[in-house]
Amino acid sequence: MKKNIFILLLVLASSLKTLAQNKVDKFCTVRLRTMAFDSKKVRTEISTGEEKSLFNLKDTTYYQKLKLVNSFITESDVLNYMSKLGWSITFINYHSGSGLKDLYFKKTFDEAELVEDKN
Repeated sequence: MKKNIFILLLVLASSLKTLAQNKVDKFCTVRLRTMAFDSKKVRTEISTGEEKSLFNLKDTTYYQKLKLVNSFITESDVLNYMSKLGWSITFINYHSGSGLKDLYFKKTFDEAELVEDKN
């Protein structure tokens, strides 16, 4: 009886391990440039980095959703939209005197959502 319970627990533990997915953190930056004629409005530019293999999602429509950030003209809209997509702000870099501000965001993805790295 003890042997059967041990085998059952062993099978259960190994099946749970295969169900658990590895998590991967990905980062992006949104640069905000204050408009000269209205300090409450900004021009936005999102970046997921230059090395595309480091931010390679299976769902290619996700990039289109991220690029929508470039159409927002207020900081609040950017923050609300990124939060809606599941991103958390991790750091803000103010460029004093230049009207620039960089917002750094982080989101945790399942490895299954990423294109497999062939290296």
